[in-house]
Amino acid sequence: MEKKFKPFFKWSGGKSKEFDKVVKWAPKEYNAYYEPFLGGGAIWLGLAPKKSIVGDYYDEVTNFFQILKSEGQTFIDECNKLSEKYNKLIKDNVTTTNSKSQAKAEFKLAGEFYYDWRSKHDVTGKEKAKRFFVLRCLCYGGMLRFNSKGQFNVPYGYYKSLKTLDYPSGIDKTLSNTAIITGDWKETLQTAGADDFVFFDPPYTREFKEYSSGNNFGNKEQERLCEYFLEKKSKCMIIINKDDFTYNLYKDFIKEEYGFNYSTKYRDRITNDDNKDIHFVAINY
Repeated sequence: MEKKFKPFFKWSGGKSKEFDKVVKWAPKEYNAYYEPFLGGGAIWLGLAPKKSIVGDYYDEVTNFFQILKSEGQTFIDECNKLSEKYNKLIKDNVTTTNSKSQAKAEFKLAGEFYYDWRSKHDVTGKEKAKRFFVLRCLCYGGMLRFNSKGQFNVPYGYYKSLKTLDYPSGIDKTLSNTAIITGDWKETLQTAGADDFVFFDPPYTREFKEYSSGNNFGNKEQERLCEYFLEKKSKCMIIINKDDFTYNLYKDFIKEEYGFNYSTKYRDRITNDDNKDIHFVAINY
């Protein structure tokens, strides 16, 4: 199965490259699709289910998709104007990367563009969604991190372009058939039933703690999530990093393990002989 739609922004730990794993193990038939850790929405957009309930703890995520849902092409056009502005700054100023100091000097104006948007902490609605688009695409490593005041503080990533977005044919139908919820993962699942498919892509247990702050999703929450999985109230799938803790939670339900490379390197990972991180797929049906 080919992906129906692609993500609109980068997301650290996103599942675009693991889409085929989801398709391989997903139930053949289900009523509604649920995804409570939406992030960049790679699986939801790739599957484009007929009926979806998706959610995320971070209101920046849900606000982006709410604005996309309500304004469609108009919102995309405004994001692309930002891309044009940034890309012109790159074209007019960045000519070489002969040395680190020289490259940083050439990226000065592009960096100011990024930090100007990062400083807009109080924007709401569509401006907040546009800010989120810029920060997700231009921050270092696609990381999500906040300071003690709850302000996004990931530095500029020195990228040579800001992507131009498409509004593909048919996505308006997917969006109109999707409910978008902000809050704890269980809030998204309040209406999930036995015939529904729930895809879990939770924060990982160790390696992302220092890179994705603001949502304290520790071992107790992982155990709470596993309890829901084991209750079999819905058809559940989880993809997560393998360590002793997660393996012991799901060992009786694991269908596949595989190595996976990230573009950004993190510490304290379990790897295989090829130095790839180990992920596994577990299902309860």
